[in-house]
Amino acid sequence: MEYNKYLFLLLTIIIAAASPTAATANVSAIYAFGDAIFDAGNNNMLPTICRSNHQPYGIDFPGKIASGRFTDGVLPADILISYLGIKTFLPAYLDPALTDDDLHTGVSFACSCSGLDELTAMEKLQERGARRFAIIGMPPLGCLPMDVTLNEAKRECVKAHNSEAEAYNVKLQDLIKHLLVDMPRSKLVYVDIYNPIMSMVNNPKQFGLEHTLEGCCGSLELGPLCSIFSHTCPDPSKYLFWDAAHPTQATYKILTKSFEDRLLSTLLS
Repeated sequence: MEYNKYLFLLLTIIIAAASPTAATANVSAIYAFGDAIFDAGNNNMLPTICRSNHQPYGIDFPGKIASGRFTDGVLPADILISYLGIKTFLPAYLDPALTDDDLHTGVSFACSCSGLDELTAMEKLQERGARRFAIIGMPPLGCLPMDVTLNEAKRECVKAHNSEAEAYNVKLQDLIKHLLVDMPRSKLVYVDIYNPIMSMVNNPKQFGLEHTLEGCCGSLELGPLCSIFSHTCPDPSKYLFWDAAHPTQATYKILTKSFEDRLLSTLLS
């Protein structure tokens, strides 16, 4: 596995939170980079089939709008920016309705199915004034509905793929330690989503979940295959995953709550 390649790619999945002064914890803006976990609809404006601006995506979003978010409702950055009282949602940078005020208070540059753009490297963001970074680790890949469904042996998490994700996360945390030395003006926090998701898989009832290894919209369906013709579940809040690879709004709320409780105070201190 090419860890260096994937390590740098996933390091672009960050939230950079800038505060008005170094002495206050009041966050003035959030900027998100990465892929579908933060994509608020940038994919809508690009020539790609990797889109979610159609039903049943967005069935739990206000107004039931399929905004381009790869889930049934809101994303972690939406939840976080609302929690901080900045605004209700983090808009997509390519949204035609974007305003100057939106730029000042935060936008998402993330795009689903995206690759590496060197312009989103953290040191360059630091040069432009970013000081606080939340760096997302890799989830248990072997538990994604698509991976589970394609597992010929039995319907359970693929241990080998989970082991690769764990190894990646170890290397990512080591790299963050080095970055803390190279970027003394900034604060960097590693956000573990691997273990919280595994806890949901192993103890679903503790989180109000009933289905953890299949998607609400299907276990092989995502993007254009998750459509009005799919047999979508009646209650996404009981599912860990929305489609074959992306979590539900309910899961994102659980993950973001963990970040708010344990890591945000460290990042903003």
